[in-house]
Amino acid sequence: MNNQALQQKEQDIVIAMKVVKISKQRLQDTRDKGWDSLLAEISSICNKHRVILLNMDDKWVAHARSRRRAQEVTNVHILVLDFSTLLVICNIKS
Repeated sequence: MNNQALQQKEQDIVIAMKVVKISKQRLQDTRDKGWDSLLAEISSICNKHRVILLNMDDKWVAHARSRRRAQEVTNVHILVLDFSTLLVICNIKS
């Protein structure tokens, strides 16, 4: 591997570390402010456009699994995971 390729690899690592740092900070900011404000905003948008919103405290059931063997997680848990994943993806693309 030549010197230029090594430099590019080092730059890629530095960029990846910055993306992780930004993602962690944005996620922490959301945690600090609370998910309630995010859920309230989502609820407001859904109501405005007459979209039925799930009860976030209800249990989430994967469609491909039996309800008897479903994991004990709530809809809000899945929303938080999806939001966190989206943050990371957005940071990687930017």
